[in-house]
Amino acid sequence: MPQFIRLLELAREYELSILEVQGCARELGLPHSKAVTMLNGNQVEKLRPALEAERQTKQWQRKRKAPERSDGSVHRDVVHVECACCQLTLACRADMGEAYCDVCRDHFAVPGERVERRIARLADHDERMRNSYVRAREAYYDVKRQLVSALESRDNWRTAATKLVHDHIAGPRGRCNKCNQPFPCEPVQILRSVNYGFSKYTERLAGYSDEEVERHTNPRRAAERDYWQDDENGETG
Repeated sequence: MPQFIRLLELAREYELSILEVQGCARELGLPHSKAVTMLNGNQVEKLRPALEAERQTKQWQRKRKAPERSDGSVHRDVVHVECACCQLTLACRADMGEAYCDVCRDHFAVPGERVERRIARLADHDERMRNSYVRAREAYYDVKRQLVSALESRDNWRTAATKLVHDHIAGPRGRCNKCNQPFPCEPVQILRSVNYGFSKYTERLAGYSDEEVERHTNPRRAAERDYWQDDENGETG
């Protein structure tokens, strides 16, 4: 091993660009101004671990590039998995081995990586996680509003369906008290064909006033869990 060695020769040895070698030297406080800058033995030994880590990083990046098709084009298929680096992005390009999102392709963890690379990765993940939290919170409240709207529509439907057959009950001669048709009359048969379980529930409300029917089928809901009480009690079938 020569006593002095140029940065350019180190770049050739580790298959790195001269800019990458100069960057490693700069981070370690070593001379790096020109490609022909010479380092002594101690300086070279201090620089070699950083150069080896940089080379491994490049090798890993080459392995993780999207594979090419037979026609030379690059696979752009999207798979829905967790990114192996940030664990936030679900839509990733199909890749060999572990899946990385486009953002993480240049900074995922590699053996022997430099501290600066790790800090940059964690800082990026922190910012993305905060932004993802805001989006998740907004999505949660949007879905919650849609859920409450859907459940309110369900309550309105139950009230309307109950009032539709409310007075159609069997009389003493097997005929409907409301329309005088043989019981079950047509409105009751329609409701049974649409939702038999709920039609049995409406029979329990026979004789109730309209206000009582409204209170049972469309009560005030103070919280989201209140919308599920009837179903948990088996009242809507």
